[in-house]
Amino acid sequence: MPIAKEIILLIKELLLAHSENKLGQRHLLINHLKEVSSLAKGFAEPFLCDKIAALLGLLHDAGKAQVEFQSYLRGKISRGPHHAWVAAIMAEKYNLGMGPLVLALSGHHTGLQEPQVIRTYLRDQKKEEAFQKIEATLKTLLPSISPIQQEDWPPFISPSLRTSEEQRRFELFVRFIFSCLVDADFLDTESHFSGKRKSIFLSIQKMWRLLQGAQKEFDGKPGELNHYRKEIYEACINSSNLKPGFFRLTVPTGGGKTRSSLAFALKHANLHGLKRIIVAIPYTSIIEQTAEVYRDIFGPTGVLEHHSAIPVREDEEAKDEPLRLAAENWDATLIVTTTLQLFESLFSNRPSRCRKLHHIASSVIVLDEIQTLPVELLEPTLDLLSELVQNYRVTVVFCTATQPAFEHGLDFLEGLDNIREIVPEPMNFFKKLKRVSYHMIDEPLTLQQLAARVMEQGNQCLCTFNSKKDSLQFTGVLLKMSDCNEDVFHLSTNLCGAHRREVLKEVRKRIKCKEPCLLVSTQVVEAGVDLDFPVVFRAVGPLDRIVQAAGRCNREDDLPEGGNVYIFRLQEEHAPRGIYKTASQYAEQFLENKRDLNNPNTFQEYFRGLYGMAPLDANKVQTSRAKLDFPETDSRYRLIRDETFPISVLYGKAKEKVVDVLNRLQNGFESPAELWRQLQPYLVNISRYELEKAQQEHWVVQITDGLWHWAGRYDNLLGLMFEHPDPEDNIV
Repeated sequence: MPIAKEIILLIKELLLAHSENKLGQRHLLINHLKEVSSLAKGFAEPFLCDKIAALLGLLHDAGKAQVEFQSYLRGKISRGPHHAWVAAIMAEKYNLGMGPLVLALSGHHTGLQEPQVIRTYLRDQKKEEAFQKIEATLKTLLPSISPIQQEDWPPFISPSLRTSEEQRRFELFVRFIFSCLVDADFLDTESHFSGKRKSIFLSIQKMWRLLQGAQKEFDGKPGELNHYRKEIYEACINSSNLKPGFFRLTVPTGGGKTRSSLAFALKHANLHGLKRIIVAIPYTSIIEQTAEVYRDIFGPTGVLEHHSAIPVREDEEAKDEPLRLAAENWDATLIVTTTLQLFESLFSNRPSRCRKLHHIASSVIVLDEIQTLPVELLEPTLDLLSELVQNYRVTVVFCTATQPAFEHGLDFLEGLDNIREIVPEPMNFFKKLKRVSYHMIDEPLTLQQLAARVMEQGNQCLCTFNSKKDSLQFTGVLLKMSDCNEDVFHLSTNLCGAHRREVLKEVRKRIKCKEPCLLVSTQVVEAGVDLDFPVVFRAVGPLDRIVQAAGRCNREDDLPEGGNVYIFRLQEEHAPRGIYKTASQYAEQFLENKRDLNNPNTFQEYFRGLYGMAPLDANKVQTSRAKLDFPETDSRYRLIRDETFPISVLYGKAKEKVVDVLNRLQNGFESPAELWRQLQPYLVNISRYELEKAQQEHWVVQITDGLWHWAGRYDNLLGLMFEHPDPEDNIV
């Protein structure tokens, strides 16, 4: 058949973008391209890139005009040809904006690739006959395509890309316009097959009014502590009119920063026309706690809680559907997520992760417990945050009692400009809210000596270690020396999420009722977990970790003489290696000079010293960014470097449920994503070394790719144990 007749036939039949939906409706290609273009254009407006994003939308699925692809959509053949290369060749051939357009178009299904890989692929795919065969159709379909002009580029992008800084800026820009395209494509496709989404989220203005109403009730609470919390809250309100940029909220533990930081963010966003609040927190335990506080104020749909440990409430799946969909692209007003999810998405090349990025533009990002950010990733992280503030209308708030040293002026760190304090002279509140005294135990202790000291302090005490091995061994020592084993509790990542929540619930009850409670823990209990012990013991570790452990002591300031925190060393310790060990050793030297840990300035000095000792871009992320090597950047930027593997466990009353979900996963008839979500509360992550040992001992059974079930012992106190189970425990 001559080409002209073939083109006429294709146009006559109307080109399709997707197969028919369940109502028998067709999705026309021209309609899909125009709608994706319109959506992408709107998404890119906050960073002044609307014309480029609109052009991406018009081009992205042009390759579906191929005869073979149309046959595939009509069910005439079982598999269609690749189509992304056609749009990329169009952008290249017609000089429409080679760099960002070609990179984004070629990877809108598979992910952003390194430019040389794309050039090689397009050269191989550029079969003149194949392209010419559909070129006339494309010109008929998209007659108004015009090249990108110099004025269409945002002012912060230099097409010359002469310096590494310009290349990194361009790299982030490509990722953001890629996000606009990918999300627009997902949304229009979803609309065809499932209908348009309905927004369930409140506006910034409505949320601000609700918070004001809730705060009036909170303001009426008596007590000196609540008086100081109110002062901090009002200081946050007063600072919200400051120009967008970088801020610090330096508040001592117990100062009410969860509400106060939100108050600043909401009013700041309202005053400056920002669209959403993103609260990023390092630990899921604090995320759940924070999200619950926000839901009490705004209702069940007032906050999008996005992290891996959210259990599915089976009786409410229909109501949860809008929240689940919004988690895919962060289309919400208030998002509470993990620091890992936020930053690894910002450095990712994958469509599923990049999809949300354009919604980060024009937002307030509250980074809680910012001192936990890995030192070895500090340089690329601060560089990217600086770009967000300068060019994507983002305000960033660093929230912690132990503020790192992020300013310009350090020889070894390209820091940040103009970080402003939200609460003026925070030192005043640290003096007013001093709740604990620190005591350094000079001589190294055995576990037995430590246990004796712990029990001397009374019947309620928290003891925190740097490793699971030390915490497990010490728990065993306490069990032997304690009069009542039921008073001893353990928390570590050997416990699944549901188990940890039950332990914390029981511990809180005992503390409140003044009942005996000796809690042995790893760092999972630190940074925001709402516990209030009169005495805390903490193994020497990084200085900020010691202070975070102290935040579990006299939290509500109920003790007339204050709480006591004892810092100890073990004669034989199993501490993490790498930067954690470096920071611990430096903290031990630092404490020899009797530093005041109730003074926030102490931590600026500590972090400046630590940053001078450690590589701040150990994985060479900045190098791969400057080369526009998106896959390499994705692999190098990892907040958690050690590979872990999820293991399902049989815990408590959920045993039958876990077995049922595992069976359904193996059957393969249901959505694995939904079944994984149901398993999340009953998973424990173990290292590759631990997995290999467990496989040798036949303690694990592989369920599917990437998921194992624990057939070894799971202890009601200590969680997952590397030893053979009792026969009645092994039911899978």
